[in-house]
Amino acid sequence: MKNNKNTRPTLMEQMEKVFRHIRKCSCQTRRRYRAAMVRFVDFLAENYGIEKLRNVMARHVEDYVESLQNRNRSAAYIKSELSALRFFFDFLPDAKHPIPSNDELRIALEKRKYAGIDRSWSQEEFRNLCAECLASNRKDYVCACALAYYMGLRIHEVFRLDTAMAQKALRENTLTIKGKGGKVRCVPLEPEARAALETMLAITPRGHKLFVPDGVKAGNAQSRLENFIFCHRRNIQAEDDQRSLTFHGLRHSYALRTYEDFIYRRKMDPKTARLKVAYLLGHERDEVTNLYITGIKIRKKPHQNG
Repeated sequence: MKNNKNTRPTLMEQMEKVFRHIRKCSCQTRRRYRAAMVRFVDFLAENYGIEKLRNVMARHVEDYVESLQNRNRSAAYIKSELSALRFFFDFLPDAKHPIPSNDELRIALEKRKYAGIDRSWSQEEFRNLCAECLASNRKDYVCACALAYYMGLRIHEVFRLDTAMAQKALRENTLTIKGKGGKVRCVPLEPEARAALETMLAITPRGHKLFVPDGVKAGNAQSRLENFIFCHRRNIQAEDDQRSLTFHGLRHSYALRTYEDFIYRRKMDPKTARLKVAYLLGHERDEVTNLYITGIKIRKKPHQNG
């Protein structure tokens, strides 16, 4: 392998030229794919003398995958990187070689693990979280977490909400949200989520984001909340609990409780219940729903609303 770091600016310029004209997918997805391509460009510049992205071959991708495996990157991470590469090269007009599929790679990839870990928050843990937020005078954090716990919103979906969206949701008793991949879904407004929106509307100027202060980037506001949960997790979860509590785990709690409601109260069959949960979460894959409801196989008693 030829090390030629001077090729990086050339490759970066080619990459940026393509991304400037891509409008497919959400802005967040494009940012994630761009970051993955930057890592791939760094790898190419570090290990090869290649000067044009159109000349990338299967062996370059396979060597990149092998380097990720040697750094103990997870199967999920590697497959996400490969998705980004395929996305980019689909838009590169003069690419000479297609990016190989996972099955075509000469390096075996592990299968993603979609079950076995319960990431959901218990009712007591959620109450402890709210108490920690209030003790720190962060009522906005209580409301943000409530929207994930009671409506299954992703963190970027919460921080995208503005006063107009909140007012519309209160009028219709349903929140219409555009999520990952541009998928639009309508989620019924539970009383606790309604209270959260009303609280934030009372303190947010018209036309502003509910959870993003003026002069602060949405990404930074999200990180502050995630860091808050990380720093206070010892006061939130039980002493002998070694799970990693995250904001995303609140979404797991919503999925689990909703699935249990469909099964135990509404008497749906499991497949129908999973598909309905999939829609409410903003995805379409049954295997992903199984990831979210792992806790039903671990916890003996159904979840209850907090």
